[in-house]
Amino acid sequence: DISRADLDQFWDGDFVVLWRLPDYVPAKLKRGDNGPAVAWVNSQLASLNEPGAELRGSDDRFDAALEDRIRNLQTTFGVKADGIIGPETFFALAALDETGPHLTRVVD
Repeated sequence: DISRADLDQFWDGDFVVLWRLPDYVPAKLKRGDNGPAVAWVNSQLASLNEPGAELRGSDDRFDAALEDRIRNLQTTFGVKADGIIGPETFFALAALDETGPHLTRVVD
């Protein structure tokens, strides 16, 4: 165990996460993309219980509506809200699943 004061003395808050996406998920997704990776994104977003989300759970098209939903998720998770799914947004999407990776924002 280490005290918070000692931790602050040695750690600047940066960290690295080693985590792997499924092989069928590319490094980035954006509007116009399609396929199983986009369907996975929609199924992850369906867990947010948004109105109509259950209807899009298997949709494999990255359209303007999905881009808006991604921007909302990015804003919620404090990720740059550009509507493009990169590493941080993929991590946030994976965290929507109870078995996915989870980080805490505060060290107590």
